[in-house]
Amino acid sequence: MEKLEQVYNSYKDKEPDWKFPICKLIFYRTYSRVKENGERESWSDVIYRVVKNLFTFLSKTHDIADFDTTPQEMYELFWHMCCLCGGRSLFASTEKIIQRSSYALNNCSAYSINSYLDNPSMFFHRVTDLLMQGCGVGFDCEPIKIIPIFEPKMKMCLHVVVDSREGWCDSIRHLFDSYFKFGHRTIEFDYSNIRAKGTPLATFGGIACGYEVLENCHKRIRTLMSADSYLTSRLITDCNCAIASAIVAGNIRRSSLLSQFDFDNKDMVNIKNFDDPKNDYRSDLSWCSNNSVRISTDNIERYEEEVKDILKLTMKFSEPNFIITNNITSFGRMSDPPNDDDDNDEVMCNPCGEASNLRNAELCNLSEVFLDRCSSVDHFKKCLRYAFFYCKVVSMMPTFNKESDVIIREHRRVGVSLSSIHEFVCLYGIDRLKEYLDEGYKYLRCYDHLLSQKLHINKSIRITVIAPSGTKSNLLGIFGSSINRPLYRHFIRRVRIQSTDPLLTQYQAMGYPIEIDQCSQNTSIILFPMKTPEYLKLHDGNMFYDLNMQVLLQRYWADQSVSCSVPIDPNLSLDEFYEIVKVYSKQLKTMCFMTKIEKTYPQAPIEPITEERYNDMLRRIKSIATHVPIGGTLEAYYGCTNEHCS
Repeated sequence: MEKLEQVYNSYKDKEPDWKFPICKLIFYRTYSRVKENGERESWSDVIYRVVKNLFTFLSKTHDIADFDTTPQEMYELFWHMCCLCGGRSLFASTEKIIQRSSYALNNCSAYSINSYLDNPSMFFHRVTDLLMQGCGVGFDCEPIKIIPIFEPKMKMCLHVVVDSREGWCDSIRHLFDSYFKFGHRTIEFDYSNIRAKGTPLATFGGIACGYEVLENCHKRIRTLMSADSYLTSRLITDCNCAIASAIVAGNIRRSSLLSQFDFDNKDMVNIKNFDDPKNDYRSDLSWCSNNSVRISTDNIERYEEEVKDILKLTMKFSEPNFIITNNITSFGRMSDPPNDDDDNDEVMCNPCGEASNLRNAELCNLSEVFLDRCSSVDHFKKCLRYAFFYCKVVSMMPTFNKESDVIIREHRRVGVSLSSIHEFVCLYGIDRLKEYLDEGYKYLRCYDHLLSQKLHINKSIRITVIAPSGTKSNLLGIFGSSINRPLYRHFIRRVRIQSTDPLLTQYQAMGYPIEIDQCSQNTSIILFPMKTPEYLKLHDGNMFYDLNMQVLLQRYWADQSVSCSVPIDPNLSLDEFYEIVKVYSKQLKTMCFMTKIEKTYPQAPIEPITEERYNDMLRRIKSIATHVPIGGTLEAYYGCTNEHCS
């Protein structure tokens, strides 16, 4: 590790070229941890921590000199953001966290209620545990048998909540036990041991939110469970959303869910129909989970009217979306021959849909290569090698959950994703992109064969995805993120931040507008004026460009799936929309659509504005270089006065 130390020392006093003011905020809010001396980590510190912990883990069982990937070269590629590990790893890769569980280094997972029919409380415990460690959860919400709910007895049973992640998860399990076990006493919780709001969290990082968030979550679950006599798909989804809402308010801002159900489950198809008064009670929960129907290409054609009923809702509310079951189980890349060895009956995806055909308790960790920062095909392949190597080693780190560890050892599933795709196409064209995709995938498959032999582990069942790349795209100042084209030339980007975070006060002092989050407790929002560079083409409303790009990436890159939200042409008829879905479902694994609305919903992440308002917001941002220390060392950065820092 001596050479890694030397490279780190040469970089530790340097700052990367943050493209925009929002980039540095995203870094310090999301990825920078507080060090033992009370200072915030710099970018150089974070990359050193991430790379050192990976190779330290590997060196316990292997001689790192045997590999063609070196810590120092990984450090340089990561520092210059040519490629990066998953955002979870950027934040959570610490020695303590790795020793406890690798959950926090994984991006996504999947759980099925049908794996817990005899102990449904454990299903909710698992979901809570994953969400609290920042791991997204896709879940099958359709029980194959009736799970009765019993009203707890009036006699109280006191449960003292332990002030830890495990303690919060146990409280959720005990609460559900009181409804699933006949004759169980009513649980009363003692929250006195939970640390006060604003207290630093030592191991995972961040700031405690206080006991009220958990107490409100318990109350919401009681209300939901008391209203039903058996566990329904709707109730499972609502309870998971109540848990996710509490965790978002409780400092972990990376919670995400995907509720998955069959296309003929009419109640779940309708659950995000906001015109139906039956759904009014869940107006504060609906944002916590994406919803998708499972359907085959044959059934899309066979049940035309039922599919059109789904599409009516999708055209208005952007959901439900589609998981194409037969393509997921039959293909890796759509350009490759079909598989004959996939016997998975539970077709589950992660919340954003890029990790497909996950088994119960299976995890997938992602990395990312930024195409516009790759100077040649050879440089691209080097970035792919390091991105893949990182994921492969993370797959060797135990979660200490037997369910997960067994399936991870068997599959070694990882997901190398690509980002800044639109930037690359605008600069170099589609043909060059296709060349990179096909050559890159074949290179990774060969490399996996060699690396797996050296590591003495199984080859990876799947290796590539196209992920949304939301937060990391903001970190790099990428417009559009991943496959998507930017929608607006001038817009506001909202960044959510815990209300107790010192960064909030700093940005307010600099003149950035601040809002209180209307949906999430203990959360504020900073508003950034943004301008898309002129060389980037805006989205012109052409759905077919997006769909064809998705098909290209599904054919030549992603052997899992391509996450892409396709804006729906407002002039499209229902019959035309159905025909589009019918045709493109034969070439894709997941299909996600986004309704174009003239008036954005309150506090949307992106809001279009006029050039005049953009310039007015810029003028109000202070540009004088005064220093506002955070955690002892972080210096403030300021809104720029020219278009390069828009």
